[in-house]
Amino acid sequence: MRIVKGIIALTLALLLASCGGSGCDAGSSPLTGSTACSTGTGTGTGGTTGTPSLTMSLQDTSGNALATPALTGTQNAVAVVRLLSASGAPVPNTLVSVAGTGLTLTPATGQTITDATGTAKIQLRAQDPFASGATTVTASGSVAGRAVQASLAIALGAATAQLTSITTSAATVPAYQTIQVSVSATLSGSSQPAVQYPVNFSASCGTFDPPTANTDASGIARSAYRNQTTGNVACSGPQTLTANAGASTVNASVTTIAPAAANIVFVSATPARIYLSGSPGVSQSLLKFKLVDSNNNAVQGVNVTLSLTLRPTGAYLGSTVGTTSLVQPTSSDGTVDVAVNAGSEPGPVQVQASLVSNPGIKNVSNTLAVASGLPVQRAFSLSVSTFNIEALNEDGVTTSLTLRIADRLGNPVPDGTTVNFISEGGQVVASCNTIGAAANTTSGCSVDLSSQSPRPINGRLTVLAWAQGEENFTDTGTPTNNIWDFGEAFEDLGQPFLDKNENGVFDVGTDVTVGTKSGTQACPVGSLSVPSTCDGTWGSALVRANAVIVFSGSDPFLTNPVGPVASGTKRCTYSFTLSDVNGNPMPAGTTLAVPGVTGGGAVVAGVEGNAVFAGFGLEGDKVPNTSSAGGTNHSAVFTSCETPGNVGFQLKVTTPKGKTTAFFLP
Repeated sequence: MRIVKGIIALTLALLLASCGGSGCDAGSSPLTGSTACSTGTGTGTGGTTGTPSLTMSLQDTSGNALATPALTGTQNAVAVVRLLSASGAPVPNTLVSVAGTGLTLTPATGQTITDATGTAKIQLRAQDPFASGATTVTASGSVAGRAVQASLAIALGAATAQLTSITTSAATVPAYQTIQVSVSATLSGSSQPAVQYPVNFSASCGTFDPPTANTDASGIARSAYRNQTTGNVACSGPQTLTANAGASTVNASVTTIAPAAANIVFVSATPARIYLSGSPGVSQSLLKFKLVDSNNNAVQGVNVTLSLTLRPTGAYLGSTVGTTSLVQPTSSDGTVDVAVNAGSEPGPVQVQASLVSNPGIKNVSNTLAVASGLPVQRAFSLSVSTFNIEALNEDGVTTSLTLRIADRLGNPVPDGTTVNFISEGGQVVASCNTIGAAANTTSGCSVDLSSQSPRPINGRLTVLAWAQGEENFTDTGTPTNNIWDFGEAFEDLGQPFLDKNENGVFDVGTDVTVGTKSGTQACPVGSLSVPSTCDGTWGSALVRANAVIVFSGSDPFLTNPVGPVASGTKRCTYSFTLSDVNGNPMPAGTTLAVPGVTGGGAVVAGVEGNAVFAGFGLEGDKVPNTSSAGGTNHSAVFTSCETPGNVGFQLKVTTPKGKTTAFFLP
């Protein structure tokens, strides 16, 4: 008996060793790929010496084995669990549990009882038919107190849907109105609704809200189509509505109705001023109109007639010379553009836009004009910041020369119009280009003249500015047309010259010419033209202007003194001329002061008092900005002046650079 018990104990020890002691013996079934495991200390049935096992395989609902464990979409499968004893015999009427993440089990508990063959079946499918990836299903049970289990990896594939035709709540969609759109989806390969499946909606014109919708429990996705683009423009004509889900696409057609046009708005003219063809400025402007409905929304695809209702000779529309009317459709934003090109004459331009289908809806442009673009002699104006600068003996003293220029209509000339300069002394910047027209301000440009050698002996130098322009004319037509007509008076201009001696006539060997001769005819007096260089015909010419700049000295000279003489009751005046060494004005801003007066007042107790300085008359206490020859005239005025002949005073003259000179007068 002891021997038998020892054999049994040895057998049990060997069994435990084969199971890893108190652990689990895991292995793979060569047929199903599932893993099996058993644990426990039960003695089994029939006194066997083997190990109980549990195996699991996957079948379809028809009982066919799924060689590759996988579930796609809403596909149902069956987990087949086989429970065997240690001797390999089926274990009936035993509880088996199946579990898996992301799976729906039937029964829902995942528990069932093995049948007479030791087999238990649990139905399973993916919880989310549209998910993809992988999961693991595990089966477990117990045989004679020993736990056994098996696991199986299952691939999950996303379901696909098939869309049916789109259903619309209406076949016609007025502007800015909305209709309902729905589409049914079934799982591919079945008639089962595709639930919570995303469907995308789009349209050839118009918008959907929402653009993507999920199917409901019945497999229907719904959205709203609106006859309006993201740019707030309504559509017109047939439109295609599209629903898309994966590889499945269905279409439907609706008819959109354009909004009724209510008004044409003039938007802009860019630029607002153009110039004659061949002038230095831009000769084309782009006019923009916009067609809107009663809600002020853009109306697209509607033909508009564009016509020149007011134009100077030669102006035309579009790209073909001579075109004065054309038809164009409005774009997606309701606008229509037309190019206006200048011709050979200046003047205002007006374009009318009207509906082809309803000419009563119309509007006209404004702000656009064609300018000549060329400087005209009468509007070629030269100004100087300081005519008399303290520069006779100092280099680098500057003054600014500014040209303000307009064309024959008084409009700014094109930006970039070049003005040239020459000077008989100092240094002047050679040219400048006008600005202002593009910014819709006056046109002009400036340069600096700086003192240096050469300096004219008399301290006076002439500067000449000139530019390519046209001659003045008198528009005497009825009505006037802003162009020169034969017989109208004009100012003929010849070759310009630098008038060094300021006598207004050209002196050979002294004065300097610029440009070229335009002809051989006589020129008007005072036009700063070289004699016999005019052509007798109105047209283009070099317009010109000159100015005299004085390099004034710092040492003052008094001439032409008068007084003091009585100039009223107890009032007397001392008059004089103030100039520099060359008889030119002192520098602009030179100040005069009287710091002290002696005599000329009332006699009190035998003692003569002093007259009182009351200020300066004539050109005052400061030398003005002038280049007039001969200096400037001033007077010192005194009150309490009883005896003018006895008045004496000190006159202090101070230049802008601080040179002070004192005179004791008279």
